[in-house]
Amino acid sequence: MKERQTISFQFYYLLKQKPHTINELFEYVKAKGVDISKRSLYRHLQKIEGAIDTLTEVFETETGKNNQKTFLIRSVVKQEGREQSEWVDILDKLMIFENTIPSWLLAGSPVSRYIEDSSKKAPLKARMVALGSGSRDTFVSTRFGELIYNQKQRDNFTTILYGLQNNSCFHINRYNPLTSREYFRLPEIKTPLVPLKVWYHRGNYAISCHYPGKPDVYTIELDMIDSLSISGYQQSGVEVAVVLPDFLENSFGYHPPLKDKVYEIKLQFPPTPGGHIMMRQWHSGQAFRKMHNGNIIMTFKSAVTIELLGWIMVWMDNVKVLAPRILKTMIRERLGVMMQIIDDDLDSVNNRG
Repeated sequence: MKERQTISFQFYYLLKQKPHTINELFEYVKAKGVDISKRSLYRHLQKIEGAIDTLTEVFETETGKNNQKTFLIRSVVKQEGREQSEWVDILDKLMIFENTIPSWLLAGSPVSRYIEDSSKKAPLKARMVALGSGSRDTFVSTRFGELIYNQKQRDNFTTILYGLQNNSCFHINRYNPLTSREYFRLPEIKTPLVPLKVWYHRGNYAISCHYPGKPDVYTIELDMIDSLSISGYQQSGVEVAVVLPDFLENSFGYHPPLKDKVYEIKLQFPPTPGGHIMMRQWHSGQAFRKMHNGNIIMTFKSAVTIELLGWIMVWMDNVKVLAPRILKTMIRERLGVMMQIIDDDLDSVNNRG
């Protein structure tokens, strides 16, 4: 029994020396004659992770082939010679540089290798914080429609990235009553969720997720969440592989569908701005056909979402909806309500009903 009580301390010093898999740790305790399950070993690792001083150490988990995890405790200052905040600043600038230079120009270059090496050396926590707080010192951004982050949202975003990095599930503790909307299908609180993908769209972040073993995908904007936590449930790569491709292929943006059906969307644009539209990515399955009169036909398969309606209306009288009929009907209804609000001096529609 006494040997069991010292396992956490032994694991701490082992992981400080070099990375270990759970199988290696299991063989270590087995050689010492300790009868303990691998599930219990994970609980010891969670205890260690929660006890270390995050200002000087970081508990890292790397996932390799066959979802095998390797655990390591890295000394932030001693090993790397930089403070946490310095690493975040470095990664901010590298991330911006990497995302603003064409990939074909960077491929195989010394700059590309420097970015990769620097990212690997940085502590995991610094990498996650940098992703959630990238500065924009090196280029101009209008920040049009961008979410104004507070510290709570930054912390929530870091937690979500941690879950994705470590194949861990999370659960939502509370929703933000000001921003959560009734037409959104929201997961229940305190229920494990498998994170699928972080979306960056028009200056905003959202997280797509689903219940373990269930196919329905929920997508939640970051400002809808007031509080969340990492769950003890571990996701599997099989669940992600099954769910994610179907969702991405049939979506326009990340909002939930207004109708549970995928339609063949067919739109007609004049030469201008049709040429502008052809040169840009709007949907993964988009296709264009140029007519003899110069008009451009755009087609793709998608569910009808609030984003699709909004995107079509952006083009005003420069677009004609050819199909499906339900899309024509929805746009006609929305435009009718907008005209009624103006003509009859009514209040705008509240999405919370």
